Amino acid sequence: VAVVVVLGGGAAVYFTGVLGHVLPKKAHKTAVIEFGPPVTHQLPQIKADLKTGKCASPFLRTTIVVQVAQTDLPRLQGSELRIVDSIRTYLRDQERQDLVGRHGTDKLRADITEIIDKVIQPAQVQSILFKELVVQ
Repeated sequence: VAVVVVLGGGAAVYFTGVLGHVLPKKAHKTAVIEFGPPVTHQLPQIKADLKTGKCASPFLRTTIVVQVAQTDLPRLQGSELRIVDSIRTYLRDQERQDLVGRHGTDKLRADITEIIDKVIQPAQVQSILFKELVVQ
């Protein structure tokens, strides 16, 4: 019985955190990774017909500037053709009303970032800038 009481009391003290104030705390180390200043790379102009059920479909034309770390630039440049093809395929599944306005632009930016990140893994995009974005 005494062993059970001692173990139960010890467990209660441990889980309630009473010993946390008495015992020294372990130092936490924080790792900081510096990528340096981002470099920019402009993709070729992308044109795509948007999805519609009508004969005359809306049209989108955009020029995208991608910011990546200096070390990831060669990977981005080597995958440029796959990136443009993936973005063009994505745009063809979009409707005009999905791309209009600030909400549409923000969603487009997030989706394009995700597309490029998948192609250039393990590298990552730091940001996407639209040099031109025309929806007609």
